[in-house]
Amino acid sequence: MPKKSKTNNQSVTSKEFNETKKEFIERFDKIDKRFEQVDKRFEQVDKRFEQVDKRFDEVKDIMSNMAIKIIDNIEDLKTLKETVATKDDIRQIMTAIDSFGSQTKDHERTAEINTHRIKELEPKVENHEKRIGKLESHNLPSQ
Repeated sequence: MPKKSKTNNQSVTSKEFNETKKEFIERFDKIDKRFEQVDKRFEQVDKRFEQVDKRFDEVKDIMSNMAIKIIDNIEDLKTLKETVATKDDIRQIMTAIDSFGSQTKDHERTAEINTHRIKELEPKVENHEKRIGKLESHNLPSQ
């Protein structure tokens, strides 16, 4: 502790001055050491803030990339909505296919019937041609 200061009328000896000076220097040194400790703590805090800043930058980059991917996905979904068939579209297509299938079966049956009729008629036509040929060959001289 510093000694009590003397009033203006009292003189200070050199020894007293040196002792007081020494006390002040010691106190100043203690305060300076405390400031050094505080500075070290601030440096540590600064380093931690730098680490936190780096982490925030990394998070910001990740979030930006995610935002870009989300926007891309939204565009892809819009394209899908525009180009993908709905259940109603598929139902209409299936109905049309069923109708074509039914018509194809009808045409196949008709073709089979016509093929059968042609096969029945071919021998008759051949027979008629032979008979007509004979009749014509008998009628030619008379003309």
